[in-house]
Amino acid sequence: MKAKFLNKEEMKMKKGKKPIYLWILGIMSLILSLLGVYGVFSPAPDFSAVDLSSLPQEQVKLVQQSINYQTLAYEFNHNILNRILAVVAAILIITVIVFLVRKEIMRANFAYFAYVLLGIIGSIYAYVGARSGILVAYTDEDVRSGVLMQTGIIIAIYVVLNLVFLGIVGYKIYRQNQEVDETEE
Repeated sequence: MKAKFLNKEEMKMKKGKKPIYLWILGIMSLILSLLGVYGVFSPAPDFSAVDLSSLPQEQVKLVQQSINYQTLAYEFNHNILNRILAVVAAILIITVIVFLVRKEIMRANFAYFAYVLLGIIGSIYAYVGARSGILVAYTDEDVRSGVLMQTGIIIAIYVVLNLVFLGIVGYKIYRQNQEVDETEE
């Protein structure tokens, strides 16, 4: 089944139907994307100012490992691929908003679909990067396992949410194609 775009006359016929779901997803995603762009272009935190002298000796090693991990995570999050992913995601979500304002709902749906797919790819890439940083930074196996589990759970939640959003938009695209087919008959 080929996707069909509604022209402005067909959109006026469907004037009563407003894509509130897409406005909500789009605005939330716009905020998230802008925060992501800010995050990948923000300056590095200064870990040298951390005073470890007041900590008990057994905690110093763990805190130093955490600082090492944060440094590795910062370097990974600011690499060129992450910056490209953040900028492309922001462009896609701005495109969604523009299409919504212009009442080109089908195109907005496809742009959001692409945004969500990019989000899933970005989440998987983030997990791979976080995992390698965790394996390098933490020497204690229990701490390493705990941090890996937390990271895996967070990434799994992101992927599941993106799959839900993908399902919503995919269903809406399917329904809109059915409606266009019915109006052509």
